[in-house]
Amino acid sequence: MYNLAHLFPSAHYAIAIKALEELYNEVDQKIASWIESSSLTCISGCGLCCSKFEPDVISLEADYAALYLCYEKPLLLEKLDPLFTAKHCIFYDQDQAAHCRIYPARPLLCRLFAFAAVSSKDNNPAFCLCTEMKPELTKRLYKGKEIEEYFHSPLPLMHDYSIRMNNILAGAVINPLPLRNSIFQSINKIRLLSAYAAEKITGL
Repeated sequence: MYNLAHLFPSAHYAIAIKALEELYNEVDQKIASWIESSSLTCISGCGLCCSKFEPDVISLEADYAALYLCYEKPLLLEKLDPLFTAKHCIFYDQDQAAHCRIYPARPLLCRLFAFAAVSSKDNNPAFCLCTEMKPELTKRLYKGKEIEEYFHSPLPLMHDYSIRMNNILAGAVINPLPLRNSIFQSINKIRLLSAYAAEKITGL
Protein backbone atom coordinates (compact mmCIF):
# COMPACT_ATOMS: atom_id res chain seq x y z
CA MET A 1 0.00 0.00 0.00
CA TYR A 2 2.51 2.59 1.16
CA ASN A 3 6.16 2.96 2.11
CA LEU A 4 5.70 2.68 5.85
CA ALA A 5 9.33 2.59 6.92
CA HIS A 6 9.26 6.30 7.82
CA LEU A 7 5.90 6.07 9.57
CA PHE A 8 6.21 3.28 12.11
CA PRO A 9 9.01 3.48 14.68
CA SER A 10 8.96 -0.33 14.73
CA ALA A 11 9.99 -1.96 11.47
CA HIS A 12 8.22 -5.06 12.77
CA TYR A 13 4.85 -3.31 12.62
CA ALA A 14 5.46 -1.98 9.12
CA ILE A 15 6.23 -5.56 8.07
CA ALA A 16 2.97 -6.69 9.75
CA ILE A 17 0.94 -4.15 7.76
CA LYS A 18 2.59 -5.36 4.56
CA ALA A 19 1.89 -8.99 5.51
CA LEU A 20 -1.78 -8.18 6.05
CA GLU A 21 -1.95 -6.54 2.64
CA GLU A 22 -0.39 -9.62 1.05
CA LEU A 23 -2.95 -11.82 2.82
CA TYR A 24 -5.77 -9.59 1.56
CA ASN A 25 -4.41 -9.85 -1.99
CA GLU A 26 -4.21 -13.63 -1.74
CA VAL A 27 -7.81 -13.82 -0.53
CA ASP A 28 -8.99 -11.57 -3.37
CA GLN A 29 -7.20 -13.72 -5.94
CA LYS A 30 -8.56 -16.96 -4.48
CA ILE A 31 -12.12 -15.66 -4.49
CA ALA A 32 -11.81 -14.22 -8.00
CA SER A 33 -10.61 -17.63 -9.20
CA TRP A 34 -13.46 -19.38 -7.38
CA ILE A 35 -16.06 -17.03 -8.84
CA GLU A 36 -14.71 -17.71 -12.32
CA SER A 37 -14.86 -21.49 -11.88
CA SER A 38 -18.19 -21.60 -10.02
CA SER A 39 -20.06 -18.87 -11.92
CA LEU A 40 -21.39 -17.74 -8.56
CA THR A 41 -21.25 -14.05 -7.81
CA CYS A 42 -22.98 -11.32 -5.85
CA ILE A 43 -26.00 -9.68 -7.41
CA SER A 44 -25.04 -6.34 -8.92
CA GLY A 45 -25.95 -3.48 -6.60
CA CYS A 46 -27.02 -5.75 -3.71
CA GLY A 47 -25.15 -4.56 -0.59
CA LEU A 48 -27.43 -6.54 1.74
CA CYS A 49 -24.54 -7.74 3.93
CA CYS A 50 -23.18 -4.20 4.46
CA SER A 51 -26.60 -2.74 5.17
CA LYS A 52 -27.29 -5.12 8.07
CA PHE A 53 -23.88 -6.04 9.41
CA GLU A 54 -20.59 -4.55 10.56
CA PRO A 55 -17.49 -6.71 11.10
CA ASP A 56 -15.40 -7.06 14.22
CA VAL A 57 -11.76 -6.38 13.39
CA ILE A 58 -8.40 -6.77 15.07
CA SER A 59 -6.30 -3.64 15.62
CA LEU A 60 -4.04 -4.41 12.65
CA GLU A 61 -7.02 -4.37 10.30
CA ALA A 62 -8.30 -1.12 11.77
CA ASP A 63 -4.84 0.43 11.32
CA TYR A 64 -4.79 -0.71 7.69
CA ALA A 65 -8.18 0.90 7.07
CA ALA A 66 -7.03 4.06 8.88
CA LEU A 67 -3.96 4.27 6.65
CA TYR A 68 -6.22 4.11 3.61
CA LEU A 69 -8.46 6.83 5.00
CA CYS A 70 -5.61 9.15 5.99
CA TYR A 71 -3.72 8.78 2.72
CA GLU A 72 -6.47 8.17 0.17
CA LYS A 73 -9.73 9.50 1.64
CA PRO A 74 -8.86 12.46 3.90
CA LEU A 75 -12.16 14.22 3.13
CA LEU A 76 -14.07 11.17 4.34
CA LEU A 77 -12.36 11.46 7.72
CA GLU A 78 -14.19 14.69 8.42
CA LYS A 79 -17.54 13.01 7.77
CA LEU A 80 -17.07 10.09 10.15
CA ASP A 81 -19.18 10.33 13.28
CA PRO A 82 -17.76 8.84 16.51
CA LEU A 83 -21.35 8.67 17.81
CA PHE A 84 -22.55 6.60 14.84
CA THR A 85 -25.36 4.28 15.98
CA ALA A 86 -27.02 2.99 12.81
CA LYS A 87 -27.28 -0.78 12.33
CA HIS A 88 -25.43 -0.80 9.04
CA CYS A 89 -21.64 -0.64 8.71
CA ILE A 90 -20.08 2.74 9.41
CA PHE A 91 -18.59 2.68 5.89
CA TYR A 92 -21.75 1.54 4.10
CA ASP A 93 -22.77 3.78 1.20
CA GLN A 94 -25.84 2.74 -0.77
CA ASP A 95 -24.89 5.06 -3.64
CA GLN A 96 -21.53 3.44 -4.41
CA ALA A 97 -21.21 0.42 -6.68
CA ALA A 98 -19.67 -1.81 -4.00
CA HIS A 99 -21.55 0.02 -1.22
CA CYS A 100 -18.28 0.45 0.70
CA ARG A 101 -16.38 3.71 1.21
CA ILE A 102 -13.16 1.85 2.05
CA TYR A 103 -13.53 -1.05 -0.38
CA PRO A 104 -9.78 -1.44 -1.20
CA ALA A 105 -9.04 -1.58 2.55
CA ARG A 106 -12.09 -3.55 3.67
CA PRO A 107 -11.49 -6.13 6.46
CA LEU A 108 -10.87 -9.83 5.96
CA LEU A 109 -14.41 -10.89 6.90
CA CYS A 110 -15.86 -8.55 4.27
CA ARG A 111 -13.59 -10.05 1.62
CA LEU A 112 -14.53 -13.61 2.54
CA PHE A 113 -18.23 -13.10 3.19
CA ALA A 114 -20.44 -15.21 0.88
CA PHE A 115 -17.37 -16.79 -0.75
CA ALA A 116 -15.79 -18.84 2.04
CA ALA A 117 -16.60 -22.05 3.81
CA VAL A 118 -16.63 -22.62 7.55
CA SER A 119 -15.55 -25.73 9.44
CA SER A 120 -18.55 -27.81 10.56
CA LYS A 121 -18.69 -29.89 13.74
CA ASP A 122 -17.42 -32.94 11.87
CA ASN A 123 -14.43 -30.87 10.65
CA ASN A 124 -15.67 -30.78 7.07
CA PRO A 125 -16.10 -27.52 5.16
CA ALA A 126 -19.64 -26.18 5.02
CA PHE A 127 -20.92 -23.48 2.70
CA CYS A 128 -24.27 -21.75 2.85
CA LEU A 129 -25.40 -19.70 -0.12
CA CYS A 130 -26.30 -16.08 0.55
CA THR A 131 -30.07 -15.65 0.42
CA GLU A 132 -29.71 -13.35 -2.60
CA MET A 133 -27.56 -15.76 -4.64
CA LYS A 134 -29.32 -18.05 -7.12
CA PRO A 135 -32.74 -17.95 -5.42
CA GLU A 136 -33.91 -20.65 -7.84
CA LEU A 137 -31.83 -23.21 -5.94
CA THR A 138 -33.75 -25.00 -3.20
CA LYS A 139 -30.56 -26.44 -1.74
CA ARG A 140 -28.69 -23.74 0.18
CA LEU A 141 -26.24 -25.69 2.35
CA TYR A 142 -23.35 -27.68 0.91
CA LYS A 143 -20.90 -29.79 2.92
CA GLY A 144 -17.62 -31.56 2.25
CA LYS A 145 -17.28 -32.96 -1.25
CA GLU A 146 -20.63 -31.43 -2.27
CA ILE A 147 -18.96 -28.03 -2.52
CA GLU A 148 -16.42 -29.05 -5.14
CA GLU A 149 -18.85 -31.36 -6.94
CA TYR A 150 -21.45 -28.63 -7.40
CA PHE A 151 -19.25 -25.52 -7.74
CA HIS A 152 -16.29 -27.26 -9.43
CA SER A 153 -13.72 -25.78 -7.07
CA PRO A 154 -12.80 -25.92 -3.36
CA LEU A 155 -13.68 -22.87 -1.30
CA PRO A 156 -11.33 -20.84 0.88
CA LEU A 157 -11.80 -21.69 4.57
CA MET A 158 -12.59 -18.64 6.69
CA HIS A 159 -11.02 -20.22 9.77
CA ASP A 160 -7.68 -20.77 8.04
CA TYR A 161 -7.34 -17.18 6.92
CA SER A 162 -8.42 -15.84 10.31
CA ILE A 163 -5.68 -17.85 12.01
CA ARG A 164 -3.09 -16.66 9.52
CA MET A 165 -4.11 -13.06 10.06
CA ASN A 166 -4.02 -13.36 13.84
CA ASN A 167 -0.56 -14.90 13.62
CA ILE A 168 0.89 -11.93 11.74
CA LEU A 169 1.48 -10.16 15.06
CA ALA A 170 2.70 -13.18 16.97
CA GLY A 171 2.27 -12.83 20.71
CA ALA A 172 -0.04 -9.82 20.47
CA VAL A 173 -3.33 -9.79 22.34
CA ILE A 174 -6.15 -10.46 19.87
CA ASN A 175 -9.24 -8.54 20.90
CA PRO A 176 -11.56 -7.96 17.94
CA LEU A 177 -13.86 -4.96 18.23
CA PRO A 178 -16.65 -3.60 16.04
CA LEU A 179 -15.14 -1.56 13.22
CA ARG A 180 -16.96 1.58 14.37
CA ASN A 181 -15.26 1.30 17.77
CA SER A 182 -11.73 0.58 16.60
CA ILE A 183 -11.39 2.82 13.56
CA PHE A 184 -11.22 6.12 15.44
CA GLN A 185 -8.44 4.89 17.72
CA SER A 186 -6.51 3.74 14.66
CA ILE A 187 -7.09 7.04 12.84
CA ASN A 188 -5.68 8.92 15.82
CA LYS A 189 -2.68 6.57 15.88
CA ILE A 190 -1.91 7.06 12.18
CA ARG A 191 -2.30 10.84 12.45
CA LEU A 192 0.05 10.97 15.42
CA LEU A 193 2.64 8.77 13.73
CA SER A 194 2.38 10.78 10.51
CA ALA A 195 2.96 14.03 12.39
CA TYR A 196 5.92 12.52 14.23
CA ALA A 197 7.40 11.17 10.99
CA ALA A 198 7.00 14.56 9.30
CA GLU A 199 8.87 16.26 12.14
CA LYS A 200 11.72 13.75 11.86
CA ILE A 201 11.99 14.28 8.10
CA THR A 202 11.95 18.08 8.26
CA GLY A 203 14.07 18.23 11.41
CA LEU A 204 11.51 20.34 13.26
